[in-house]
Amino acid sequence: MIYRVLIIIFLLVAYSCDSPPSVNFNEDIAPIVYTKCQSCHKKGGIAPFAFTNYSEVADYAKMIKEVTASRYMPPWSADPYYQSYLYERALSKDEIDLIGYWVEQGFPEGPEHLKKNADDFLPSDTLQRKPDLTICMEESFIIKGNNKDAYQTFVIPVNLEKDRFVQSMEFRPGNISVVHHAQVLVDSSGRAYAIDQKTPEYGFNTFSEMRLRANGILTGYLPGGEGPVKYPDGTGKKVYKNSYVIFNIHYAPVPYETEDLSCLDLYFSKGKKPRAIKGQTVNMRHITNGEFLIKANQTKYFHAQKTIPEDISLIAIWPHMHFRGKKFEAYAETPQGKTIPLVKINNWDFNWQNAYFLKQLIHIPKASNIYMEGTFDNRASNPFNPVLPPVDVRWGSSSLDEMLILGLEYLDYKTGDENQALDEY
Repeated sequence: MIYRVLIIIFLLVAYSCDSPPSVNFNEDIAPIVYTKCQSCHKKGGIAPFAFTNYSEVADYAKMIKEVTASRYMPPWSADPYYQSYLYERALSKDEIDLIGYWVEQGFPEGPEHLKKNADDFLPSDTLQRKPDLTICMEESFIIKGNNKDAYQTFVIPVNLEKDRFVQSMEFRPGNISVVHHAQVLVDSSGRAYAIDQKTPEYGFNTFSEMRLRANGILTGYLPGGEGPVKYPDGTGKKVYKNSYVIFNIHYAPVPYETEDLSCLDLYFSKGKKPRAIKGQTVNMRHITNGEFLIKANQTKYFHAQKTIPEDISLIAIWPHMHFRGKKFEAYAETPQGKTIPLVKINNWDFNWQNAYFLKQLIHIPKASNIYMEGTFDNRASNPFNPVLPPVDVRWGSSSLDEMLILGLEYLDYKTGDENQALDEY
């Protein structure tokens, strides 16, 4: 009898271990969706539908199970086993399993007292603090409905009475359906403004002749990367008094005429002496294995190397390629031979580009080398190749050309930086 009872208990325990947990939206699923999906799936966001309450999510529950199980969504290109970052959208296996259990159980909403407000999961700056300064295009720009990419540069006076440091900023596209990506720079020389005055239309469609004369990149906007960019307390990017902010915007091809009027919100750094956030790039000039040429119907691998002349504390990295990009990797090697992984993207997707903010400041010692590697596929078999039949491709600002860039954002190193965690907001 005792033996039979033990067998029954064992079977009951085994059955209970194999049984999926009871899952509901308010308690289990809402934190996942609001944290990992809402940056795109919000009202006015880049996604075609919002996920800001139970009914909106439940309407797409079965689809959500399918695209998360396949890891098609949410998009996150960086290899999470190579380096980890703040604001990672990639789901863990446990999160994917919870979504699956929820759908299999009929996607119940759960107890009302556990209901969560989607706004509570948005970056705090967008809710608790008004921008210190908002800069907008001075007039709308008309995008011609000719199914062609448009690259337009707008120069806007800042009108600051003194130099200011900016800790947080957010580029807000006026027409999210056509603003593919944007780059925002600061120019204290006035050269960009002089170029703009020579053109009859609002803004101008060339960028290279003034790019290197600007003071640096302030922020950017990328597909799926909406929301404010925030840097650590006590730091900031410098905006000079009486300078100009430059919006360099890539408008996607559309078959109809439309317009855009984009804006930039700035949140100034607090404190008297913020540490300046600086930037530099690894780019075409640092390629070590020949000229940047990708011949038609071929794949091509490039390797670049840049030596860092001073000790820096790395905050964020910005990898960039165009449609033919397939793989991207960047790492640092110290003078002592230590390798520091920075970012690895095994399946590059031009439509999902991110700035990757590190979870902790990384000390890159003086005389370290930054290595960048990129692989391109210019064959007709590449479904993302924008030109068919393929043609020879060189470096260029058009998305039909190609690029291989690694942007670095950092502070001048200070003892103890490597122990500073960069808190999520």
